Amino acid sequence: MIKINLYPSLKRKKDRRIEKELIAYILIFILMGGGILYTNHILNSKIDKLNAIKKKKMQENMFLMTRLVILNKYKKDLKTLKQKIKTIKKIRRRQNLPVLYLNELVKHFIKNKLWINYISLRNNKSTSKMEIRGVALDNQILADYIKSLRDSPYIKEANLKRAIKRRIKGYDLISFDFTLKTKSITSNLKNTNSNKK
Repeated sequence: MIKINLYPSLKRKKDRRIEKELIAYILIFILMGGGILYTNHILNSKIDKLNAIKKKKMQENMFLMTRLVILNKYKKDLKTLKQKIKTIKKIRRRQNLPVLYLNELVKHFIKNKLWINYISLRNNKSTSKMEIRGVALDNQILADYIKSLRDSPYIKEANLKRAIKRRIKGYDLISFDFTLKTKSITSNLKNTNSNKK
């Protein structure tokens, strides 16, 4: 028995539909693959750009770190120099104090009635102590001299240790020995600074 297909167009339509669907799937697959490849290409180029930026930033960071080390060294050196300058200024101000003390001795000196033949100066951290020996014509001249030294802004104490009458080269003179204690060095430094102004 022979069968004749009277509906050949239906099978062809079905085959064409399958072909169209297959072509559509292939096109979708190609488009998706192309999209994935394109996206991958864009992401890779962005990654490359970011890596280049990262490398540049790391180089800048290394450069800045070396500059920071140098800057910190300069800051440390500057701090050390400031401390040294402060110490030198302090020493220079203290250096002038013995001259000020001697100036006070001379300023209150009674000319041709009092003679000093020995001066000793010892410095402590905060004050100085002076020992003075000499001769005076009489006790009143010695008392006036010590009193005027006590009134000095630099002298804290003036204490007579010894006053003995002696005959020196035919003259009756008073041989004396007294100590001076200066005011604190910081207050004397303030006095010298205010006197300079």
